[in-house]
This record gives sequence, C-alpha cells and structure tokens, in this order.
Amino acid sequence: MKRLGNTKPLFTRAPPTGAAPSPAAAPPHPGLLRAALRAELLRASGPVFRVGIAGYDPRDLLQGHYLRYRLQWPADGACDGATCCLCLQVSGVHTKVECGTADAACDAQLSRQMVEQGREFFIQEDTGLALEQAIRRGQGAMALTVTPNGQIRVHELFIDGLPHRRWLRHNAQRQ
Repeated sequence: MKRLGNTKPLFTRAPPTGAAPSPAAAPPHPGLLRAALRAELLRASGPVFRVGIAGYDPRDLLQGHYLRYRLQWPADGACDGATCCLCLQVSGVHTKVECGTADAACDAQLSRQMVEQGREFFIQEDTGLALEQAIRRGQGAMALTVTPNGQIRVHELFIDGLPHRRWLRHNAQRQ
C-alpha cells in the first residue's frame, strides 16, 4: 500500500469472515417480542381499571389450574336491578348507575351481565390455596380494560395491591 507523507492508508483490510456479529445486530428473542407486543396492545386498548373480585362459587374457587371469580358490585349507587351498570373510573372509585345514562364521571361502563358473569383466571396449581384464601378475605382485584363494544380484557390478578406472582413470592419469604 502506497503512502503519501504522513497520511493514513487509503485502504484497510476487511474484518475476517468468521467475526462474531455485534450483539446489537442480533434479532430480539421471539418470546420477549411477543410479550412486549401484547403489553403494548393492552395498554393501547384503553385505561386500566382495578375491580374487586369474589369467588364465583363460594364453596370451590379452584377448578384445575383456574381460579373462578366474578367482579364485585360496589355497595353504593343510584340503581338496583336489571338495568344497573357498573361505572368504572380510572381513579378506582366505581359506582352503580342506570345503564344507557351518559355519565361523564364514567370512563367505561359494564352491563349487569358482564359484571355477574363467572370468569376464570389461569394460575399455577401449587399457588391455588394461598390465592383462594386471599380472595375469600376480600384482598383480590383484577386489572382490566373494557373494549368499545363492552367486552373485558384481563391484564392481571392483584392481591393486596400487588401482582399475584409478586404477592406469592413476598408471602413465601415471610414464612
């Protein structure tokens, strides 16, 4: 290679073909990509509400790997009966209102049928007893969004304000 005075070489050697690619060039793991995409879609689908839950069948909340539950009605409200809806507010203060009434305080509304419908949430089998006892004590809540057509999309089960997996780890450490 010819140099002119104090200048650098005009050409440099290419790196060997067996060189390892940089970590920044590696594609993301498909599982992480799916989890991030799901979280972003849930977040983009509207505000997240935390609603208290109770056992669907008070005698037996567990069925296999599923926790059976229903959403709880607040004690206060302006209505009672078949035309009553659950008025959800991002603040966490939920009330009962007449269905179809345009209530500016409501960020979303759920019909009586949607509130009282039995639901299931997948849990690990060895965690069932602890979660069942916590829900019986009134410590459970579901984080959910409501679609524009009134359907529920569940995000997470909370116990005492913590995501259930963290709550289980925290309680296991205390014992």
